[in-house]
Amino acid sequence: MSLFLPRCLPMLIGSLPHSHHRQAVEAVFTFTPELPCWPQLPNLPGEDMISQFLPQKKNGHGAEEKWQAKGFALFLQRVKERREGENEAPFKVKGQVTGPLTLLFMALRQTTSSPIQEMADSFSGHIADIAACQVKQLKNITPLPIIMIDEPLLSTAPLARGPLTHLQINKMIARVILAIRQSGGLAGIHVCNRPSWQTLFELAPDIISFDSYHAKEGFAECGKFFCKFCQEGGILAHGLIPSTRKRLADTATEKLADSFFAAIKLLEQSGLDRQTIFQQTIITPACGLAGLSMKQAEGALLLLQDVSTRLQDYFERERITA
Repeated sequence: MSLFLPRCLPMLIGSLPHSHHRQAVEAVFTFTPELPCWPQLPNLPGEDMISQFLPQKKNGHGAEEKWQAKGFALFLQRVKERREGENEAPFKVKGQVTGPLTLLFMALRQTTSSPIQEMADSFSGHIADIAACQVKQLKNITPLPIIMIDEPLLSTAPLARGPLTHLQINKMIARVILAIRQSGGLAGIHVCNRPSWQTLFELAPDIISFDSYHAKEGFAECGKFFCKFCQEGGILAHGLIPSTRKRLADTATEKLADSFFAAIKLLEQSGLDRQTIFQQTIITPACGLAGLSMKQAEGALLLLQDVSTRLQDYFERERITA
């Protein structure tokens, strides 16, 4: 039994091209009011996915400064304001962290002064602490807040070349998943490009988020694992909305909806029924939207909203006529 049923609601990955946090927070609540997340603005200094999550400098007492993000603080403030204004409360809220694997590999480009296993342990513990911190604040808004672990390097090519073993990689990410769950949240993993499906299913998060461009390939190769994942309550976040300028310019609501139905036919062949797929699906962009212009990002957000609504309407009609 799934811990919650999103029923094709829209959700963002996290990054937006805005240069003002308040404007970004308003965009989040405009386009994803049921599943809002705090926005990351990597076009601002210090807000890219690496800098924002690296261990902070020591303060005057020798202790590491507490993690903070302006977008996160303003998001919490805006939720409080909306509550006081009697706006409908979100169905669920989402936070996100850069995964320890990605953070480690990016840090290794800058320094190799420490043994890699020592750095792996340090970074996984650091990200686990930030994830737990977010859960503790977000669960004051809704029970079981979502924390997505953004691991773009958790794909087949980097893993084949990396200095860490498969077991070491799993251990790093599993530590963050455990911290999220022990703090009272739902743990998800977001991977763009071509994911290492094997690793994702071994880690068994509550939510798997992926670029739908690679979905058919994954569903065909690992259909029985997707089936088992969903039967055990797992949520699939389909990254249907293109996050690159070229792909975004060559798409429309109908085309994306059709691609979704074509992909889930493979899941049906593995034993999942359509209503289960619908109830345990979130619709997202393929990745963050920070690489788009403001106008393009607005187009992507409108498309996200339209596709989500179209799929919800379709499945509701199917349920009624069944």
